[in-house]
Amino acid sequence: MGEVYSNAFVTVCAHGAADDSQGCFFPRIPSDVAPTELTLALHHPSDKSSYILGENYLTWIYRFDARVLRRAWVLQEQLLSRRILYFGREQIFWECRSTTRCETYPNGVPIINAPAIMTRMLDRDKILWKTPLDVASENNIRVRLHLDTLGSCLLEWEQTVQEYNRRHLTHVNDRLVAIAGLASQMKDKLRGLGADDAYHAGIWGFSLPRGLLWQVHGTRCRGMRFWRSGKYDYEE
Repeated sequence: MGEVYSNAFVTVCAHGAADDSQGCFFPRIPSDVAPTELTLALHHPSDKSSYILGENYLTWIYRFDARVLRRAWVLQEQLLSRRILYFGREQIFWECRSTTRCETYPNGVPIINAPAIMTRMLDRDKILWKTPLDVASENNIRVRLHLDTLGSCLLEWEQTVQEYNRRHLTHVNDRLVAIAGLASQMKDKLRGLGADDAYHAGIWGFSLPRGLLWQVHGTRCRGMRFWRSGKYDYEE
């Protein structure tokens, strides 16, 4: 399934749909989301700049609960797809490996409004939001955090797993399957870097001691509905 999304020209997401009985198109008022642009001189009358007033990008894309973006299976579909066109209830969103745009921000989402999963891959001129697939490229997180490429790979994987665990999974036995496409891509990256690419239920061989040092945030408890004797997984 991972190859389907990674090789797709564009992925279309019914972002505004509450369930599979709804589609991509909803009655809406375009003027409600149109950008409001102001030209102001904040420091000197001759020094004018243009500013766009609008709600935070995350406010828009998570409006109406955005159920599709809270599903665990969708995370790897988001990260593996080269381009995604989201049809929301109030506006349309576009995300790709070089830019993120919506009707409120047609020229690109301002840095301050960019989602965390994008800003981790932040460059002055580009927002490379695909993680952890692009971490071995030159202008990426390691420039900002002063990490080597392997360290960047590990950091991005850990943050991806954290985001994955925040999302809902209907069948708990899908936990490893629903992220297998990303794991496969990560394995290829590690192999190219000459690292130990052995994969142990969410933990990589080259960072096994670090992977075993984890803790649970919050008090939510998800009981097992099936017997899994003698097994442990980091993505639990």
